[in-house]
Amino acid sequence: MRAFHPIQTYGDVVSRVIRVLLVGLVIGISASLCALGMVWLINAGSQWIVETKNSYPGVAASLMTIAIPMIGGLIVGHMVQHMIDKRPQSPADVILAAQSNL
Repeated sequence: MRAFHPIQTYGDVVSRVIRVLLVGLVIGISASLCALGMVWLINAGSQWIVETKNSYPGVAASLMTIAIPMIGGLIVGHMVQHMIDKRPQSPADVILAAQSNL
């Protein structure tokens, strides 16, 4: 464990600010790429449903409409099992459970 050392020079302040900015830049770019990927997957899935060659294209749409929220619910339910209170109070509680015990 590192001991706390107060900032003593102007160079230390600049160095820390640059590091924080770089980390923020990497996180921002990563989040935007994930959002673009999600939109692409949604568009590809929608296009697949529209262009499907099987005789019941509505069946694929119905299954996806049911399966996607069900899978999300199972994932969140698994996260809730690892929470201290066993009861989510907000999305932040679900995020905490995902980061701490999974």
